[in-house]
Amino acid sequence: MKPKKIHSTLMWNYTFFIILISLILTAALTYLFSEIDSRMKEGVSPVYRAKDLVNESYRDISIEDIKPSGGWVEILNEQKKVIHVIGVKKDDLYTYSEQELYEKLDNPESQEFYYSIAPFTTPRGRELLCLVKIPRDSITIQVHLFKNYEQTVSEVTTTILKAIPILLIPIALMIFLFSHWTAKRISRPLKTITEGLKKMRDGEYDTRLVLDVKAESEFAKIRDAFNYMADRLEKTEQENQKLEESKQRMLVDISHDLKTPITSIQGYARALNEGMVNDKDKTQRYLNLIYDKSVRVTSLINTLFEFLMMDDSDYHLSTQEADLCEFLREMVLGHFDEMEEKNFDLHVHLPQTEVLYPIDQKQLSRAVSNILSNAVKYNPEGTKLRIELMETEDSVQIEIGDDGVGIPENVRQNIFDPFTRGDTARKSDGGTGLGLSISKKIVEKHGGSLCLLESSVERTIFAIHLPKGGEMLVAS
Repeated sequence: MKPKKIHSTLMWNYTFFIILISLILTAALTYLFSEIDSRMKEGVSPVYRAKDLVNESYRDISIEDIKPSGGWVEILNEQKKVIHVIGVKKDDLYTYSEQELYEKLDNPESQEFYYSIAPFTTPRGRELLCLVKIPRDSITIQVHLFKNYEQTVSEVTTTILKAIPILLIPIALMIFLFSHWTAKRISRPLKTITEGLKKMRDGEYDTRLVLDVKAESEFAKIRDAFNYMADRLEKTEQENQKLEESKQRMLVDISHDLKTPITSIQGYARALNEGMVNDKDKTQRYLNLIYDKSVRVTSLINTLFEFLMMDDSDYHLSTQEADLCEFLREMVLGHFDEMEEKNFDLHVHLPQTEVLYPIDQKQLSRAVSNILSNAVKYNPEGTKLRIELMETEDSVQIEIGDDGVGIPENVRQNIFDPFTRGDTARKSDGGTGLGLSISKKIVEKHGGSLCLLESSVERTIFAIHLPKGGEMLVAS
């Protein structure tokens, strides 16, 4: 059964509540009017109704109540003839036809007397009629008179006062129960949500809502949306902290990497400036060292500048459709001398047909070159190097794997962070520690991803995943 939403649940409960209250009101008012009617009937003088006067022994019929109005009673036999009169008869009718009697009982306004008739049976089984006649000019006054006005009013008031608790107690009980239900089903979840929002406002991003509600109700949707938002905020907060730590570490690394060559440049320049070097060859060597160190500083600054430019929202690629197979052949050719010098065991697996993909050839070349350069630079001679291109209906994947020294476990998680190096001993090898960071950003600008895969055969596998139809930042 599909769970009801709050709107439909409330509508159903309000409808049920109104119907129930209406039934209670109807029952209470029915009882009240019944009691009032009963009291009124007891209080109104029955002077005009034959059925209130008739008696089996018609000779014992009392007309004390109708005598002040000038009324009397006639007893008719089966032939509608008057056989007995009680009171003073004021007309000369002693025999009635059936039709005439029916017409008289209609009591038109032009009729001189008001007629009321009631059949009865005598103790001997004789069927007779009791006919009451009251002058028309007195009936309009007497029918509304009370026997005891004060007593009747008192009884009616008492009845109303008794009916009030019968009416109010069930209504009050229903209102209490409905309010309690509303508080339980609506107020409590709202209170939980409010408390959760306050905690989130105070920075407690690990807060999660726990609501015992139906899976498809609005509160369940709010709970799921809140918890999803909390997950994202907590993750963002962790990423911000990690980014802040990375920035701090990057500043320290930049300072360290710049300080060393600049210190050397200052030392050599000071020695030359103060005439501490007299030998011409030594002077030239110092100048060469100053130049090399300045090139190192310039390279570091340029690399850092390019790294920072990748984060600029205004930075766009200049893409053109190219054959990735031919692109990788050119990349291998560009590093072939280095691989051959270290006697690498090279394995290139490329499709026989073209694999066309829109790329910024200059930038993607740099991304792949950084990976290949690291593989050649940091692995020993004879390392097996695999370069493979795989294509599916949805994506293209480039894998660069080797069975060399591998990447330490404690570095794998942060390998793409700025200034991260696979071995702390390599900090003086001339590298900047930004290569893989730049490669990752370039691939991401192409709408793809760069990751480090796990393998039991090859120690290191870098995978560039490029989705077909993915969004990339392209120069306008």
